[in-house]
Amino acid sequence: TGKYNEVNTGVSFCKRCGTGKYNDQTGQSGCKNCGKGKYNDDSTGVSACKDCGTGKYGDQQGLDSPHDCEDCPKGWYQLYAGQANCIICAAGKSNNVLGRSLASDCVNCFQGMYNDQTGQSTCFNCAAGKYNIQTGKTACEDCPGGFYQSEAAQIVCKICGQGKYNDELASTTDDDCKNCL
Repeated sequence: TGKYNEVNTGVSFCKRCGTGKYNDQTGQSGCKNCGKGKYNDDSTGVSACKDCGTGKYGDQQGLDSPHDCEDCPKGWYQLYAGQANCIICAAGKSNNVLGRSLASDCVNCFQGMYNDQTGQSTCFNCAAGKYNIQTGKTACEDCPGGFYQSEAAQIVCKICGQGKYNDELASTTDDDCKNCL
């Protein structure tokens, strides 16, 4: 295994499979490319390829170096070695580091923030007029009637002052609070 002979010419030796290739059977006329997620950096003729490590992937066949295995991008991770792609972080989470290998590397968005998309490297601030008191949310809540919020990334809304009311949602200024008649 790990060798081949491409021509039936009665030669007394077999050739070794080069980098990026392997041969796991005897009597073969060629070598096979390493599959996706695998590589071979050994030119002495091998019967199996090596796995790209955790936090990495190989989306092409015939990789001939561990450096050809790419880090999972931000917003993604890969728990297992020898994979052709990475796993995307869920909405409500983010991951801002390349080459992550655990699902827990996708962290919940903080309070006052959200993420409504998968595979993100950052979470977004709740806009003025909105709030979010929980972590890992995919959306922010509108400030209810009687409240407003003039700042972004907040976990609570501000209450209209004494003698005032507000019958609108997502108010962004205390000017939206009207005097009681």
